[in-house]
Amino acid sequence: MALYWPHSNVALDVTDDPHSMPVDTDAFPHIRVVSATCAELRNPALRRQVAERLARAARGSHAPGALSSLTAQAQLQRFLATAYPPSSDAA
Repeated sequence: MALYWPHSNVALDVTDDPHSMPVDTDAFPHIRVVSATCAELRNPALRRQVAERLARAARGSHAPGALSSLTAQAQLQRFLATAYPPSSDAA
C-alpha cells in the first residue's frame, strides 16, 4: 500500500517496494503524489529530501494540517526511518 496523509492531501508512492501498492487515485482523485525508492528512504539525507518534497506538496494543496510544521516534519522523519531503516550496505 502507498503511504497516505489525507489531511494534507498527499501520498508517498514507494515505487520499488514489493509490499507497496500504487496510490489509489480513484479513492483520492485530487491527492498529490510524491514518488520515492526504498534506497532513498533508507538513506537519511535522501529521506530528508523526500520528506521536504512531501511538505512542499502538502503546502501546495492548501490543505489544513499540512506536513510543513517542524513537529510534523520530525514525526515524518521518525516514521520513515522506522519503516525504512538503513540497510547494512548503505554508504
